[in-house]
Amino acid sequence: MRHPLHQQHQIEAIDPKTIYIEYNGEWQCDNCSTQYGSQEIPYHCKDCGYDLCNTCVQPKRHLRHNHDLYLAKMTIVYPQFQGHFKCDACEQNKGETIGDALAYHCFDDQFDLCKECFQGKKFVIHVHDLMPVNAALVYENSPGLWVCDTCKKTGAQMNTDYSWHCSQCEFDCCKNCLKSVNVSDHEHPLKRSDPYVVYSNYNGHWKCDKCSNDYPPGERSENKPYHCFACGYDMCEYCYNAIEADHGYDVTGPPASAFRDHDFGHSKIKSHEPPMEITDDDVPDDNLDDSQKCIVCYGRPKNATIVHGSTGHVCCCLSCAYKLERRGDSCPICRAPIDRVIKHYTS
Repeated sequence: MRHPLHQQHQIEAIDPKTIYIEYNGEWQCDNCSTQYGSQEIPYHCKDCGYDLCNTCVQPKRHLRHNHDLYLAKMTIVYPQFQGHFKCDACEQNKGETIGDALAYHCFDDQFDLCKECFQGKKFVIHVHDLMPVNAALVYENSPGLWVCDTCKKTGAQMNTDYSWHCSQCEFDCCKNCLKSVNVSDHEHPLKRSDPYVVYSNYNGHWKCDKCSNDYPPGERSENKPYHCFACGYDMCEYCYNAIEADHGYDVTGPPASAFRDHDFGHSKIKSHEPPMEITDDDVPDDNLDDSQKCIVCYGRPKNATIVHGSTGHVCCCLSCAYKLERRGDSCPICRAPIDRVIKHYTS
């Protein structure tokens, strides 16, 4: 048979004792480098001696993607990037360490999933491991409708089908709630955390260091602190919402291709400050249709044009657009570098 991991030749299951006589049938998988004894049957290429173990030959299924995935050596998949790739679940650049040499790859559409995400990851926001999933595959009867159990935003509001899911208790979390935030009232980044994780010795009992409100055990589901892992400071959701916070997360946009989105450099932060005119009409409006709302804050109207080259996109309010430009972020629609932001007027 021809296999996605070795497309140039045929491979077939062969008794290793007949091809590796001098090694007493011992052999090594050329994809994952696992060594096997004579009892394990390799899928062997008679033309070049390439061997695959049964684990690497078998396709894998994952709730994050609707095609077969194969555990693959990424230097073979992406030789032009020396094996570097970006995980399409955690969005982290991989390939710098030996542990990143293998990942789960889709040969149909170049989707990549790092081994950590494939197995599920531990986050401080929940007591169980979370798995990146496509809600359409998890909630087929909905179909695919889901709500972040932390911020209460729906997948439709965030324009995404993807969540971090706990199969044990049906907990779902959006990627924004997993990221650190910066607030003006504290010098270190804060992370939304499950009190039963950070205060397991106190059975989840914690206290807000800003307003001094006490949160006893049993109120875990609705009262997750913004916790500082540098100094132990805690802030409740009410205090967090009352102050201006720099949320610092990537806005949602269409998935980038494997070749367009592999950027291993760092964006240069711009020092441009927005003009005062953004305060004129750049305020939340509850009467807006979802299609008219800024895709970053989901409250203010889309009244800014993000300009890149000879084109531009209208997708954000002016406040969020200037914040994206100031941070050196890319356009949330096409991921092109932002040249400038101008106010968008409609007649």
